[in-house]
Amino acid sequence: MKLMIVETPAKGRTLAAALGKGWQIEPCFGTLQGFPEDTLGIDLTRDFRPTLRLLPGKGNRLRKLSRFMHAAEVVYFATIPGVEGEALAWELLELAQLPADKPVFRLDLPALDKATVTAAIQLRRELDPKLRDAHQARLLVDRLFSYHLAPLVSKVLGERHTISRLQAILLRGIGERERTAAGQPGWTISARFQAHGVPFDAALYTRQRGLARLNTQAQAEGLRDLLSQSVFTVARTAQTARTRLPRPPFTTLSLIQAAAGELGLAPDTTLALAQLLYESGWIMFYHTTSTHIPPDAVTAARDFILRAYGAEALPPPTPPSTATAGEAIRPTDVTRLPDQLDGAGAPLYALIWTRFVAAHMLPARYTLHGALIHVGKSADQPYPLDFRVHSTVIEAEGFLKVDPALLPKMTADLSGVGQGDTLTPVELQVQPVEAQIQPATGAALLADAVSKHLCTPEQGVEALTGLIERGYLQRADGHLQPTEHGVVVSDYLRAEFPTVTGDRFNAQSHSGLEHSARGNVDHVKLVRWFWTVFRAEWERAKSQTGTRVREEAHE
Repeated sequence: MKLMIVETPAKGRTLAAALGKGWQIEPCFGTLQGFPEDTLGIDLTRDFRPTLRLLPGKGNRLRKLSRFMHAAEVVYFATIPGVEGEALAWELLELAQLPADKPVFRLDLPALDKATVTAAIQLRRELDPKLRDAHQARLLVDRLFSYHLAPLVSKVLGERHTISRLQAILLRGIGERERTAAGQPGWTISARFQAHGVPFDAALYTRQRGLARLNTQAQAEGLRDLLSQSVFTVARTAQTARTRLPRPPFTTLSLIQAAAGELGLAPDTTLALAQLLYESGWIMFYHTTSTHIPPDAVTAARDFILRAYGAEALPPPTPPSTATAGEAIRPTDVTRLPDQLDGAGAPLYALIWTRFVAAHMLPARYTLHGALIHVGKSADQPYPLDFRVHSTVIEAEGFLKVDPALLPKMTADLSGVGQGDTLTPVELQVQPVEAQIQPATGAALLADAVSKHLCTPEQGVEALTGLIERGYLQRADGHLQPTEHGVVVSDYLRAEFPTVTGDRFNAQSHSGLEHSARGNVDHVKLVRWFWTVFRAEWERAKSQTGTRVREEAHE
């Protein structure tokens, strides 16, 4: 019997359907080991050798898996692609203590359909020790940070608290953003005009600073009263042909952003639903930074578009991409339409399917119509203000047939507006506008962290979720804001750990860990470098915080 080990029963059921008879598929339910609660669990004198303990409740699972692994003729680890899945496979292999001649292989499964699984088995490989070591390096630096920082944070807050390395980095950045982004709501003015009986709205702009924004309602109302006695003249009209390209298929980050904007989903919810869709066989693996689509999937998309929308919706074929590092998130079968799926994951699948199909269609073509309206004492004496309005007319829908979310807004009908026309406003409205920099959504904070090379999207989602669970962040009207504890800890980190919680140092750390996974950086040297820098700030912060903390042998 051939044994395949996966993470969850749901994934196992999908693979069982693809593999058929002759296979035993067992879930491991995630990692089995962790650091001890009462000690550091790292020997600082022996190249940071970890001491891990079996997690509570995992003993029976380990004994069962070990028995199956010893009995199987061959063992396949089909845990998630990447460092995390590789480390989980190594952990199970080492705990089971299999004989050296036991055939053990690693499978990379970007999808769970029969064709992909069959191909992966043919391309099976040995487990990669570089990925295991890179994962261990990340565990070590995270443990060194969180174990030594927890007593200091607890002292500052006056009660026991913990915080992980990435949580601390993100919390500090969020706190700094709140301080620098604090802004007050403002007020602006819009005008409603009519041209040949057709109404349209225009916004007030300054010549130098963009949208006119006043600090108080009284200021806005005073300006409105002045404008009501003014002359409004169409200074210029213009028409511009525009082309809008379809968006590429999703990466992990762009999926999180789109799901937040179009479906109102929090990042952790998006990843949970994506995992459900992947393990059910509906989509490709959802941890990716690539927008690459392999040639067979491109052909399937074009064939579907030809049948569903006709040849006029297809652009000319392009040469196949030579990219090999990963694939975009896409449906495993483009003919499985969104309305064929029910349940919580259905809206997210529709988003993924729509983006994938639209990416292989023609661009949209439209005409942008605009008018610039001067306002002043007379047509010859304009103020340094003007009203602006634009509208769009679709000439060719292209991909918008499938992805109407990018359909330009039909803001006005300007067909009756001509240069030199004198207009009389039907109404001048004072309207509140939000602060220029709003509290950030989880998706926006995540995008910022990824752009600074502090983490991967999935690492950032885990950290933000942990900050909420530990009471450092709170959700408010769809945004994430620091709690009182979060503000205190953010300020403390900025003052006492300026380097190790700063963007530059952690971008270097993240890059080093990625290079370690490729074998370009020795993982022990990387941990030693981190510990040297962290220890210096920790020693200083410990003396300044004035608390006794757990000591380890620092050699």
